[in-house]
Amino acid sequence: MELPFKLGVGGRVGHGKQMMTWVHIDDVVGAMEFAINKPNLEGPVNVCSPKPVSNKEFTKTLAGVLKKPAFIPVPPFALKLLYGKGSIVIIKGLSAIPEKLEKAGYTFRHPTMDEALENIYKK
Repeated sequence: MELPFKLGVGGRVGHGKQMMTWVHIDDVVGAMEFAINKPNLEGPVNVCSPKPVSNKEFTKTLAGVLKKPAFIPVPPFALKLLYGKGSIVIIKGLSAIPEKLEKAGYTFRHPTMDEALENIYKK
């Protein structure tokens, strides 16, 4: 998603109301290390931020952090052409929460998307 935004042609997908699950790389590594060292943490674990956002909010925040416009929406049919059935996750959205990690005591280093993106793109 980065390249179109850096080129100034980024935009929301479809209506932009679909939810997006995201996570900072520091928390991917941190959650994996945490899970390895927590013997009572068993089974599948959602490694994602505790705060999913709408595609519209993600688009606005990424464009703001990169100081680029984001006004060209991506039509769903274009994603269907590119990704086929896999496009459904992008078009319809997905919202997960890291319930097991939080209950086990994991503390996110970057729990909010705006802070996470600022961290990634700090100059």
